[in-house]
Amino acid sequence: VAIAPPSGDLQISLPPVDSERLAAAVEDALEQLIRADRPVILAGALAWRRGLGEHLKDFAEHVHIQVATSGLAKGFFPERHPLSLGVYMGAVSSEEVVERVEGADEIISFGVLRTDLNMGGFTANLAQRKMIEVTDTDVTVGLRTYAHVPLWAFLPALEEAARVHRLDKTPLPQPVHTPFVPVAEAQATVERVMAAVSAAIDDRHGLLVDPGECLFASVDLPAPAWSLASAYYATMGYAVPAALGAGKADSRRPVVLVGDGAFAMTGMEAAAVAFHGVPAIIVIVDNGGYGTQRPMLDGPFNDIPSLAAEHLPAVFGRGRGWLVSTEEELASALAAAVASDQLEIVRVLVPRGLVSAALARLTGALAKRV
Repeated sequence: VAIAPPSGDLQISLPPVDSERLAAAVEDALEQLIRADRPVILAGALAWRRGLGEHLKDFAEHVHIQVATSGLAKGFFPERHPLSLGVYMGAVSSEEVVERVEGADEIISFGVLRTDLNMGGFTANLAQRKMIEVTDTDVTVGLRTYAHVPLWAFLPALEEAARVHRLDKTPLPQPVHTPFVPVAEAQATVERVMAAVSAAIDDRHGLLVDPGECLFASVDLPAPAWSLASAYYATMGYAVPAALGAGKADSRRPVVLVGDGAFAMTGMEAAAVAFHGVPAIIVIVDNGGYGTQRPMLDGPFNDIPSLAAEHLPAVFGRGRGWLVSTEEELASALAAAVASDQLEIVRVLVPRGLVSAALARLTGALAKRV
């Protein structure tokens, strides 16, 4: 039987709310925040899905509490905002971010999914006794749970209560990001690729990041606008095809960060991206194979044939390609790509076997647990 697709907007039912428990949960959470000297907000994907971005931003700005996001919610809170700490993913994140989050005396978690990758391979160390954990259905303050107090109702109510009580905290200095300055004749590395991309793009651009080294290394790349990644199942080959949908759905120009292994899977979708008029900038980090797996289990099965992807625009009859290996070449290619209005494919040759600090931190932490 054929069924016609639904017309109009989808009607999504919100989780029910118990008003008395909501009031009690807000009062309890507010008391904890008033007593806290070093509170921090950890924002997750469920807050993004519930459209609570403005409420989160207003709450953080009013109370002056710094905000970290989970990996799944990267870009949900503006990462170039003065209160942004960037991404917290356990051992994947920098030591400074880990110290700010895990060293806080109160952590208020809005809609964070405690999945394996989101928690840095379960290397996150978040003590429940100092947590205010807000999920899609409940609020838990320390060891006290308030059922039927969903995220969508709690965050606006807490925001209003904080205004009434004039709650105001003094944030710690923001982590310092060193500006990218290309070093003459220096070979590009994964981390320097991220720094170069960060320096080249602005709020006219959105990020699409493929799982693997690009996903881990981009934790330290402040997204100027939105950032999208297949960071739940970590399915390789997501970012290039996703540029088509993102480029059609949003006016900002998609910038893709993808490894050579993932590009080999779905990179030909760049033809569709160009054909449909999306001027994506695709940065291929070519480390000669499956670089994320090498530190975990090395072997010839991680080697793949290298694709001369910089020639694909000629095959497509649209766009332009670049092959670079030094920091100066990379900076020059990115500057030209950003200035254009066409498909740009920048293939960056990076040292095989040299991993980003984020991946090194993760594999080091996991090695201690195995």
